[in-house]
Order: sequence, then C-alpha cells, then structure tokens
Amino acid sequence: MKGWVYVISNPAMPSIVKIGYSSKDPKLRAEELYTTGVPRPFEVNYSLLVDNPYALEQHVHKSLKHINDGKEWFKCSAEEAIATIRDIHNGSIYFEEYHNVDRERTEHRIAQENEQKNFGVVVLALALFVLILFGLCSHLSNKVETGKMKENEACEAWSKGMNEHADVAARLHAAIYYNAYCKK
Repeated sequence: MKGWVYVISNPAMPSIVKIGYSSKDPKLRAEELYTTGVPRPFEVNYSLLVDNPYALEQHVHKSLKHINDGKEWFKCSAEEAIATIRDIHNGSIYFEEYHNVDRERTEHRIAQENEQKNFGVVVLALALFVLILFGLCSHLSNKVETGKMKENEACEAWSKGMNEHADVAARLHAAIYYNAYCKK
C-alpha cells in the first residue's frame, strides 16, 4: 500500500519535529493538527510517497528513539529527520517534496553521513584484512622455520592463495609480501 512519510514542524515549537505517516496528503494532516490549542499552523517540511509507509516510519522512529520527545515528536532539525528517512529508505520513491527546508543542505548532510559510514566500513575491512594477512604470513613463516615447508613452497602457496582472490588490495599485499620475502 502506498502512503506518505512526512516531517512536520511548528514555529511555536522550535527544535522538535513530527515524523509520521499517512495515506492522505501530509498538508491535510498538518491542517488537522492545527487546533485552538496551538498558536501557529504546522508546516510540512518534507513528504515522501512510498510503499509501506508505516514500516518506514516505525524504522525511522526506532533509529531516532534517543531523541524522542514523546509519541511521534523528535528533538532534531527537519534536515536531520529528512536525512534519517532518506538513509533508511531503500525502496521505490513515487514522489518526494521538500518544503521550507534547504534541500542542498539536507543532501549534503546525507552525503557526509554516508561518507563517514563508508569510511568506517573501509577501515574495518582493512583491519580485518590485515589480521588475515598477518595470520597467513605467520602460518607460512612458522612452516618454513619448523622445516615443514621449504621457502619456495611457502612463496608458491602465498601466490596461489592471493591469485584466487580478485581483490586489488589482496593482490597488492601479495605483491608486497612476495617482493619482501620471496625474491632474493
């Protein structure tokens, strides 16, 4: 079922936004919230038409639970809420609209957050690779030192193991190892 995920704010309530979902136009939802108990009308900052909006909204709520201010209200900027929605959503987008927010700033924030995540993944992958590489080096070195394997056999085993992987970094490390230990 298609529906809307939206971010709504109110100038009378700075620093909090409502992140919700609806089967109807978010502008109508904003109008429904504007009652006699609220001094200013609500503004729709962002609307996104997607499949299964409830699941997306719930996922976003869980992601932002550390800044939840009660029910569907969160202590953050509209840009932060939008960035979280965009980061979590990975399905089709049928319609997307920004209102009263700086789209460029929001997209820049999303790009920065993605770069930070990607950097963390790369660092983790490299650390894991170094551990594996160290383990293989130690394993082959021990076999050579204990006489269970000749040095040239260790170099061949290293080359064979690295040639089975298409990973550029693995091949680079294989070349470094081969040049350092196998070429004399």
